[in-house]
Amino acid sequence: FLAPTMGLRRGVFLGGLILTQSSLHTNSFLVRGLRLVPRVQGMTNFPRRPRFGPAMSGSSKGQTFTASIAVVDALFKKFDVDKSGYLDYAEMRPLVASCFEKFDPTHKLSEADYTVLEELLDRDGSSRIDLEELRESMQEWFPEKAGKKALIVVDMQKDFITGTLPVGGGAEAVGAINALRKRYAFDYIVHTRDAHPADHCSFADNHPGADLFSLRQIPTPAGGQIDQVMWPRHCVAETPGAEFHPQLLVEPSDIVVDKGTDRRIDSYSGFFDNGQGAETVLRKTLVKRNVTDVYVVGVALDFCVGSTALDAVSCGFSSAVVMDCARAVGDKSEADMLKQLHAAGVLLLTSAEVE
Repeated sequence: FLAPTMGLRRGVFLGGLILTQSSLHTNSFLVRGLRLVPRVQGMTNFPRRPRFGPAMSGSSKGQTFTASIAVVDALFKKFDVDKSGYLDYAEMRPLVASCFEKFDPTHKLSEADYTVLEELLDRDGSSRIDLEELRESMQEWFPEKAGKKALIVVDMQKDFITGTLPVGGGAEAVGAINALRKRYAFDYIVHTRDAHPADHCSFADNHPGADLFSLRQIPTPAGGQIDQVMWPRHCVAETPGAEFHPQLLVEPSDIVVDKGTDRRIDSYSGFFDNGQGAETVLRKTLVKRNVTDVYVVGVALDFCVGSTALDAVSCGFSSAVVMDCARAVGDKSEADMLKQLHAAGVLLLTSAEVE
């Protein structure tokens, strides 16, 4: 759910948490350096590593599971269903299952497994877990690495602000984004941009008889079908409309990631095309630079910004959308996207809350 695991001969190593396949009776502890590390006995059928994730680059040796404050807080918020400020055992079980089963749908925890993990998380024996207990447990077991923070500025291009497909409030978002990057010293600034070929599948004028903003099913490169919005022609590569807005702050050290370059399929997300069949360079670029936390801004919140933030989670990053630095196309599509972001554990912040 949060980061990769590494399979060992006798079990699984999750940061400092060692899960073995010996019989389940009691909890014991190992001493690793100067830190007590819980050893949980009796766990079986361990999940495989996920396809993507920050710790997947290079050799598998020494991979770790890390839990940043942002990730733990998002987990707590997601699984505190009754909004009581506590996780009872009924709410705790889906959280535990997500952590251990996300990477392998066939993986199931036994009742004994749940009992052990609940006892470890319930540090004060109150039969419920508050946010501080969850933070302490996760960060002891899965200590946070000194990761980097990246600001991902999505599609702040002329056509999306003053051109053929303008997003309301886009010009105001330019100023907010500039102010955010000046106020907070992000380790990296990444700009995504649409760089469509002239015959791109998303342009209504490439589909005779198609109405603007209607949905049409089109074939995918993989041979399936996908719903495609019929957009006005926009952000054609190497045309003025594809350029960044002239008032957007773009430094020579900033990283630029092109998307939507395949004529056959659109790419809202900065990470993948809409069919999840092809990956851009964004994930590998962030992994190479040891980025763990991403803050996503730009246009449009209900399409490219939201899709990028969602895919950041699926790639193993802590993900947040800075709401006052993003703008949406429509009220209903914005509401739908916000539900998806909440369900995925993406944080919704203001500029003042970025730390």
